[in-house]
Amino acid sequence: MLPESSTGRRWFELSGQVLVLYSVLVFYMESELLAPGTPRAASGFWLWNERALLVLFCGEYLFRWAHARNRLRYPITLLAVIDLLAILPSIVDLTVGFRSLKLMRLLPLLWMFKVYRYDDALQRVMHGFRRVRHELAVVGFVTVVVVLASSVAMHEFEREAQPQAFGHLTDAVWWSIVTLTTVGYGDLSPVTLAGRVVAVLTMLVGIGVLGTFLSLVGSSFLTTMRHEESSAEDHVLGPRASEVEPDATRYRKAG
Repeated sequence: MLPESSTGRRWFELSGQVLVLYSVLVFYMESELLAPGTPRAASGFWLWNERALLVLFCGEYLFRWAHARNRLRYPITLLAVIDLLAILPSIVDLTVGFRSLKLMRLLPLLWMFKVYRYDDALQRVMHGFRRVRHELAVVGFVTVVVVLASSVAMHEFEREAQPQAFGHLTDAVWWSIVTLTTVGYGDLSPVTLAGRVVAVLTMLVGIGVLGTFLSLVGSSFLTTMRHEESSAEDHVLGPRASEVEPDATRYRKAG
């Protein structure tokens, strides 16, 4: 690739950002202007526009691959995988033709993943999540256990009192997830004493799980930003005083 400080590199990155924003804007314009039930990008301007965007994105991917420092390793790097996931579904859609499926209407939104390449703030967010991935795995495991336990208990306690609301275990799972995340839609609620006790415990655990998640992620983000600020200061100001002090001390002793 071009040097990071070069004008050509900056224009190349800026063009990529504009292209991603344009693709998302056109997607919403097309969804708004097309008549209900009309397949997306079936013909005309919308189809050729998507083809042109796909060609440009593919060209960008191949250009980055050709100019990568390690061409063998490049396809498995995070940014390369994001670029590939953004363009591969559209390639399959245009070549095979799945436009009758409603899910295919969402494919252009995958191009938004490419924003990750250009947004330093978003990369810091993902780096913050990676720093605490093991702790988040523990929180996720606890969440799954609580959901399974509370949903089974609620199903057993409420299915006879409310067969229409808690007659199926999946209904209880839905209630457990909504309650654990402190959303509380209110579409399902217990009426038995045992069910209300389970609900109270689920809400309390939900507050703890949510607080733990926020504290882990928040502290990780703060540590990441402080580390980057410290690295930037070292790059601009040079080594810190503590790193220079030993040499200065030896110089005074030698004098």
